[in-house]
Amino acid sequence: MDERPRADARITLGIPSRGQMASHTTRTLVEMALFDTQYGRGWLCHDKPQIWIIGASLITNSRNTLVEQFLQLPDEPEWLLFLDDDQVYPANLLEHLMTAVEQVEETTKQSCLTMSVPVWRFDGKQGTDVRTTHNVFDLNDERRMVPHEGVGPDQVLQVAAIGAGCLMVHRYALERIRQVSASSNLGHEHCWFRHIPYPINEGEDIYFCRMLIMSGIPLWCTTTPGVLHHVKQVVIDREHERGVLCV
Repeated sequence: MDERPRADARITLGIPSRGQMASHTTRTLVEMALFDTQYGRGWLCHDKPQIWIIGASLITNSRNTLVEQFLQLPDEPEWLLFLDDDQVYPANLLEHLMTAVEQVEETTKQSCLTMSVPVWRFDGKQGTDVRTTHNVFDLNDERRMVPHEGVGPDQVLQVAAIGAGCLMVHRYALERIRQVSASSNLGHEHCWFRHIPYPINEGEDIYFCRMLIMSGIPLWCTTTPGVLHHVKQVVIDREHERGVLCV
């Protein structure tokens, strides 16, 4: 890919859903669309907006279906933005993401094909205390994912893996992953997201990030919007001491 993504690129929103979206999420999606129309740069292409909600019993099926439908479109829009249906998004999220893409391209002089935002999550194993932390990871010497320790405010950083709750991927990266998966005998259909069960037990989003690594595509993360709230039975909105959940 010789040319960097255009400044007037278009974004498709892809929302995997199990059938019931949190009201907090719905409200912030509406605010995001309104902001993009009135104050942003029109990333959502409002004459023909692309916002898909795909439901399936398995999250892997939803995400892969979104990718396959996206790649069947013409060359525009260029970006697929995964947004989970149980999170809270700032109205200017698209501006934050695309500004970070432009910052990476200006700094590295290379195409930036991924951009993501961290999300608060629960952490802890069965029989241990539970705490909240972000979903950003590095690779250790054994090629296992470990929490990234250097996540702070107002950063744009390269990471090994991140959850797919707010993950924007360029069309070229998705096509490249399909090529690499096929050439590695991993298949060319539903090849982007897979859950790796016991004993590794890595989720479908970590698999996707490993495919990015195999494909030679850097994964970038911006914390300018902060760490996104996760709407569960309790609201995850900041880091807490082990054993204490935010209520």
